[in-house]
Amino acid sequence: MKHRIILAFAAMLLLASFDASAQVERHRPSLRPHSPAARGFGIDFGYVHSTYRTTDWASDEVENSAGLDGFTLGLTKDFMLVPFALYFQTGLEYYYQNDANDENVRVPASDLVARVVGDRTEHFLGIPVTLKYTYPITHNIGLAVEAGPTLLFGLSSKMKYRTRISSDLTSTATYNAYKGQFKGSDVSELFDVEDWMKSSGMLPESKIRRFDVLVGASLGADFFEILEVRLGYEWGLINRYKGDVARDLKMRRGQFVLTAAVRF
Repeated sequence: MKHRIILAFAAMLLLASFDASAQVERHRPSLRPHSPAARGFGIDFGYVHSTYRTTDWASDEVENSAGLDGFTLGLTKDFMLVPFALYFQTGLEYYYQNDANDENVRVPASDLVARVVGDRTEHFLGIPVTLKYTYPITHNIGLAVEAGPTLLFGLSSKMKYRTRISSDLTSTATYNAYKGQFKGSDVSELFDVEDWMKSSGMLPESKIRRFDVLVGASLGADFFEILEVRLGYEWGLINRYKGDVARDLKMRRGQFVLTAAVRF
């Protein structure tokens, strides 16, 4: 008996959804001639540039890190709140970013020069929770404004440095920013890679948090109900530093995002 009631209830919901869809389609031309994102699902791909801004509470000094460049790839879903005008959007985004540098560093108390080639790589997953408003310009072109938070979770944040003094004096060192762990061996007793990274400001002051909440907004255009283009900026609300250091230093993430999406 219970199974029959559940099946009957599911059938009623299915019929109601078909009826609601038919009603929307029947009134669609009169409500909005241009309906961006009407199909709901979308795949987006784009460029991401981010920096970390660190503020010292005691001295009010502000330091901006070198920017990281990369891409984002994601799947989103729109839920219509106001017919063909206001949408709630969520989904899952993947972010990859990298920054590379190449320096020649003089070895202390010698005439030797060490070549240090390094890169920093970060991987994130993000869940956008945004509102989207669309406004038609023509039958096939519309403007769109999006705003809201993105929940960001760090998968990996590592720095890797290769050091060479001569053909027989080379090494590779890595630093895990989430665990605060440094792994590697010195190329010689003359040059300590870890000390050099700390003194040059390349290592964070402490371990950093994986989780962040970004709040941002974007402006874009929709074409033929299929293609979307967005340009936006997001700012992190959570201090990325952990532990005692977090009382004095505040490090927050900011990023520009330029994406294109296909709706289906």
